[in-house]
Amino acid sequence: MRDPEDFKARLAAKLRILRHRRGLRLVDLEDHGLSIRGVQLAERGLSFPTVLTLLRLAGAYEVEPYQLLKVDKVNPNAMLVPQGGRRAKGLPASRARRRGKSR
Repeated sequence: MRDPEDFKARLAAKLRILRHRRGLRLVDLEDHGLSIRGVQLAERGLSFPTVLTLLRLAGAYEVEPYQLLKVDKVNPNAMLVPQGGRRAKGLPASRARRRGKSR
């Protein structure tokens, strides 16, 4: 059995990647019955999404629900940086944003 924390990190990365590939903003997911806060927590690996949330995410991302759980090849450390954007060197993304720097 996979380590739950490793699985959660890989799932979080996959959810972030899928949302960005679909060109969706967090606010766009509200149209699919999802809360911004719930998606944020799942994308950061701070919580496991519920089955209902996974079903709604699958609908929003136009994939089958089981595909969300296939995380074997996902890099859990995948970071998405806006095209042309960079984080402040040596700072985690959250601290860079607070200092007014781009990700």
